[in-house]
Amino acid sequence: MDVAIIGGGVAGLYCAYMCSTVGLTCDIFEALPYVGGQCMAFYPDKPIYGVPGLHKILAKDFITKLSEQCLTDNVNLHLNNLVSITKINSLFKITTIDNQKFDANFIIIASGIGVMKPSIPTSIKGAVELANSSDFVQCYCLNPELYTDKKVVVAGGGNSAIDYAMCISKVAKSVTLLHKRDNFSCDKNKLNELNKINNGNIKFKMNRQILELQQGLVITNEEVINADRIVFCYGLLANTTHTQNTISFDIEKERNLIKVDQSSMKTSENRCYAVGDVVSYSGKTRGILSCCYEAQVAVNAIAKEFKK
Repeated sequence: MDVAIIGGGVAGLYCAYMCSTVGLTCDIFEALPYVGGQCMAFYPDKPIYGVPGLHKILAKDFITKLSEQCLTDNVNLHLNNLVSITKINSLFKITTIDNQKFDANFIIIASGIGVMKPSIPTSIKGAVELANSSDFVQCYCLNPELYTDKKVVVAGGGNSAIDYAMCISKVAKSVTLLHKRDNFSCDKNKLNELNKINNGNIKFKMNRQILELQQGLVITNEEVINADRIVFCYGLLANTTHTQNTISFDIEKERNLIKVDQSSMKTSENRCYAVGDVVSYSGKTRGILSCCYEAQVAVNAIAKEFKK
């Protein structure tokens, strides 16, 4: 094959699309049993914003449309497959977990920073235990059945917390948005949208530290709140335990991320490129648009090198 793409999230999928536009064959190797990366692994039912031409779209619907665009006849998809990669002369040797072997002229690492898991502070007494034993504690979950006619606490002050509070308020008996600081850390337009739709069903509780959870009770430094559910939106942590590919050659890294030349997305290893959350460069931002931009830059650079 011309290009092996390691990872089937947004960045990897768009790399495949770009390969098809410049006439390069490619295979995608994805450790999970589905494509879509964080969008599908963690918040498929959450609306996402910032996609050109769309005010908002559910993450799973976005991945469906992106897959339809990117997974052309020229793309071979290998799911549930960790890989080990070696390099002999100028050829990359790829071996999957089920011992299939492939050769590639170029590789693009788009594996992200691992499968994400929710952050639940262990300092909150009872939180981890209830999360493992009860549906009282939820993390980034938008299943309407869990919240219909329920009293729900949403903990957090960022964009996701605002999104979840607004979505859950459509079916819940009440929603309490609980934040540990004075001000929300979300985008200004989120607050504007929240203020527009809020019909009194969402209560704001600021400067509240959650000290303890008991079944049906959220105990803060100021008060005890009766609730049927609490939804944590305290960010995500990377867990690479089950998604760690093996690369036998050294690549220059920066803060545990792959360092690349922003003008080409090329790594320190010849014919090896990287895109998405796994990379680091000056001014790096994370998001759907940056993933697609980096994919375009990487594949165009490969196409130029391929013709030499």
